[in-house]
Amino acid sequence: MTVEPFRFIVLMTLAVLAPVLSADVFEDSSKTGSFNLTFTKRSDLSTNIELCKRMGWDLAAEAAAKVDYVLSEESFEVYIPADYTGDKPYGLFVFCSPSPSGRPMGHILKSLDEHHLIYVGPNKAGNDRVNRPRMGLMIDAALSMKARYNIDPDRVYVSGVSGGGRIASMLGVGYADIFHGGF
Repeated sequence: MTVEPFRFIVLMTLAVLAPVLSADVFEDSSKTGSFNLTFTKRSDLSTNIELCKRMGWDLAAEAAAKVDYVLSEESFEVYIPADYTGDKPYGLFVFCSPSPSGRPMGHILKSLDEHHLIYVGPNKAGNDRVNRPRMGLMIDAALSMKARYNIDPDRVYVSGVSGGGRIASMLGVGYADIFHGGF
């Protein structure tokens, strides 16, 4: 059987790119420990329109576009306890830091392990960034992690410190359908 050279190149390119194009679906979800992730599929629940609707804020479309984000250009710090296998659902701890790093504070790792909680925190979502993108990133983090890992939907928590705590408190009320607890 002969294959046209162009068709062969296209087929080979697709075969090579398939894992990259479907990374959100096929990425190894058995990895444990601390690492960095990116997500590509933004939720309709994280858009400026939905955020403003749920929070009761006016939406100036022009101003909203200036503070919007592209999910694939964002990154998230993740911590998966060593005993996570995917066989049983774990809770999810979504954290908003006041600093540019979404990395978990070292002193909470033991609690995450003991209470079977997976951690995710967006990077570059500190107090120097405006509220709506910070909120959207937290929503996208929660929903992307729920799509990727075996998460107990009744154990999805939102938290933060300083301005991140303010973001968490708004999300806990406005998105109680996603976050079932917060502190």
